[in-house]
Amino acid sequence: QLRNGGKEAIDLNGVNLLICKVENILYAYRNNCPCCGSDLSSGKLVGKVLSCSLGHCYNVTKAGKCLDRPEIYLDPFPLLSENGNIRIAL
Repeated sequence: QLRNGGKEAIDLNGVNLLICKVENILYAYRNNCPCCGSDLSSGKLVGKVLSCSLGHCYNVTKAGKCLDRPEIYLDPFPLLSENGNIRIAL
C-alpha cells in the first residue's frame, strides 16, 4: 500500500531493495547508490528523482539513470503488480 511519491526499503531473500511509486507505477531497485554505496532509502524521492543522502540523483522512470553521470544507472529488478500482489524477479 505504498502511496504515490513514496518509497520503501525491503529485504527479499537477502536482497536489499528499494520500492518506489512514481505516477502510480511501482519500480524496484537495489537499495544501493552506485556512486557512493549508501542506502537509497535514506535519501529523498521528489517527483521522478531519487537521491541518496550524499546528493547523487537518479531518474526512477528512466531505468534509474544518474542525472550527473549518465553512464551510471541504478540496479533495477523486474516488478509485476497484479490484483494487489507484487512479484519481483531476483
